[in-house]
Amino acid sequence: MVRRDRRATDAPAVVDWAAVSACGLRSGCPIVLDPSGVRYDTDRGRLVPGSAGTRDAPGYQAAMQDWYGSSDAAMFARSRLGFSAETWQRIEASLPEERMVGRVLVRLAER
Repeated sequence: MVRRDRRATDAPAVVDWAAVSACGLRSGCPIVLDPSGVRYDTDRGRLVPGSAGTRDAPGYQAAMQDWYGSSDAAMFARSRLGFSAETWQRIEASLPEERMVGRVLVRLAER
């Protein structure tokens, strides 16, 4: 028996995600894979070092509330990403279903 190591790019979910993402990009839809970079665009020059500084970044918090508030689903591999209590409450309200898949938190809109 020959065993081949699976790579992340071999996973069916990644192939599906790539197809959906390509369609969205062709339609002009924004895709935010790692929202932590948004803080540098929205609050340049106002941030203190470290993720704690993002809680005081109003542009970042507003962008994250808009992004996740209009999403059908979201996956979080890191804890809270510097979200303020208000931002996290908006995420929980917009995506109330919560599931853990390994160490990844998946939040879904109600069906």
